[in-house]
Amino acid sequence: MNPNMVLTSRWHMDVGAAPVWTLLTDVEAWPRWWRYVRHARVLERTSDSPVGDVSAIDWSSAFFYRIRLRMVTVTAERDRLLESHASGDLRGTAAWILEPTQDGGVDVTYRWQVELHRRWMRNSAAVLRPVLEWNHFRVMREGAHGMARELACRLWHAREWAAHRRG
Repeated sequence: MNPNMVLTSRWHMDVGAAPVWTLLTDVEAWPRWWRYVRHARVLERTSDSPVGDVSAIDWSSAFFYRIRLRMVTVTAERDRLLESHASGDLRGTAAWILEPTQDGGVDVTYRWQVELHRRWMRNSAAVLRPVLEWNHFRVMREGAHGMARELACRLWHAREWAAHRRG
């Protein structure tokens, strides 16, 4: 079975896109509001735009494992799109998409196109895929709730879905 997955979370929050953007681009502050982020550090920072920034993020999980990632920002459209390439324990592309809504809020979509890189994950993907997905979405829901607390806004809903890539 192919270990590749596309995991998507979508949250509706009653705050504008600008505060969400500010929070997302301040990676070193993530551990303050996101329970499963153990440590986050910017290794290289560009001057005007997040594009080219390199961060190291150490994640815990609801289970026994930790994930260490190196993220390189490849696209940044202020208050709209933040995309990064990941390497380390997982490989893939992460995209934060911010879409203002008519009610003055914002839909926040996180799309994680991931390749399982750690041997135990790859080897057990056929059996553990539902557990890995459940864990990812738990981590993301905690992020949604933490973001809402940090921004002092309301999280109206959080939805999630997974797709498995072939090939």
